Amino acid sequence: MTESTCISIMENDSCPLCDEDLAVAREMISSNPEWKCTIEGNSIQFGQYMIGSVVIGNTQIEIKPRNRAFTLGNYFEMMLYVHTDKFNFSRTSGYQNTNGFGLNLITTEFLDKCKRLINFGITGSYVTESHQGNIITGEINLDYFSRVEIPYAGVCIKDDQYLLDVVPNQVLKAALEKLALSLRSPAIRGEISLLLKYFSPL
Repeated sequence: MTESTCISIMENDSCPLCDEDLAVAREMISSNPEWKCTIEGNSIQFGQYMIGSVVIGNTQIEIKPRNRAFTLGNYFEMMLYVHTDKFNFSRTSGYQNTNGFGLNLITTEFLDKCKRLINFGITGSYVTESHQGNIITGEINLDYFSRVEIPYAGVCIKDDQYLLDVVPNQVLKAALEKLALSLRSPAIRGEISLLLKYFSPL
């Protein structure tokens, strides 16, 4: 996978994109008519009052507000306050005294949740698998029972296997791998590498 590029622009500015990312941008605009953006030449033009962070293909674009009295973090904090009652606000004050956007905080929060999961123990689920055999290790699947096949193929047996390789854990692993490619901080990337070791059986 290609590492992401991070570009910072001001509100109402345009951002040049490579051909691959331009194709992604056109699809995003087509799928979201309310998204006030246009393609002009080899660049994407963002509309007025549009700020935040957006990932287009392999490019992450931070659109900063024209009003320098507020950072993206300030706007993000206000949106969190208005729209959610489940976020850990004890960690949002000043975004650790940086001017970075709230995505950094979301990343920190996500990694913290992964650490708590690992401390608790990664859980999976039971999956029923069927196989032919001469040794009875589980329930005989009578739906596929055949006296003719028993001498050379055995019987069809259903086993309940406890697996960690389930969709929720696959999603967490994929998110960690994506973050490892997108982030530039060596400390955070090292932290992600350590977390990924616990998902290595997947």
